[in-house]
Amino acid sequence: MSLSSFKREFARHYNDTPANYIKTKRLEKAAELLLISDERIKDIAFNCGYNDLANFTKSFRERYSCTPSDFRER
Repeated sequence: MSLSSFKREFARHYNDTPANYIKTKRLEKAAELLLISDERIKDIAFNCGYNDLANFTKSFRERYSCTPSDFRER
């Protein structure tokens, strides 16, 4: 299967692009870890596949409308 065929089929089944789907799953896992662990936010970001804390914080804020530290405090 070609890459474009895969992306098309993926979007048909999941109503999302593969990249957005992966990003969403990473952020969901990060949110879960923020609630259940005392790990540093930087470590959670790296464990969820982010190499840059600023990029993680920006993506997290776009998804959850708050920073990771605010999310943890709630």
